[in-house]
Amino acid sequence: MKRAIPWIVAAIAVLGLAASFFELQRERGRQRRHHALFREFVIRSELAEAKAPILVIGDSITEGAKLPREIGGRAVINAGISGATVEDFERIAPGLVAGKPSFVVIALGTNGTAESLRVSYPALLHRLKALSPHMMVVGVTQQIDADAKNAAIKAAADREGIHFFAVPLPAGSTRLDGVHLNDAGYRIYTPALAAEIADRIGR
Repeated sequence: MKRAIPWIVAAIAVLGLAASFFELQRERGRQRRHHALFREFVIRSELAEAKAPILVIGDSITEGAKLPREIGGRAVINAGISGATVEDFERIAPGLVAGKPSFVVIALGTNGTAESLRVSYPALLHRLKALSPHMMVVGVTQQIDADAKNAAIKAAADREGIHFFAVPLPAGSTRLDGVHLNDAGYRIYTPALAAEIADRIGR
């Protein structure tokens, strides 16, 4: 029995750690949902006040970008939502896009796989193209499977006749997680994106 006690204590400790881990994951999930709802409210509020704005849809990469307030005399609305997937915006985007923005930029894909993007991206673009013909699509930044993801995204954009643009970034442009851009990365990414948008709306 004495020999079994350490094993019992260890098992209890492991179970306690597992329970704490799952509770932490649930709490993070709740926080992400609350953040997404708050961001959606902010985006809708800004759209309601803007006249023919440029809407930049995206995930945490977009949300973290300090986009200019205006491009070509049009207000820019940062519609980035941290953690958002293409599937999330299949639900959200039609209500944001219909009849309001003069130009729509879609910069999603970080929170999906190349396989999932081959299915979800064409569906999203096909739906939004009917609501807003003036669009462009932005490829994902440096991350695992970036080339495969961008191939899937570009194929979807080409199928709908939508301009595809990817910002080339040098090594060292991301944080330690290898996904989110650091300050140096944003100093390249944001001006390049703004310049491409200005070029597209000027045509």
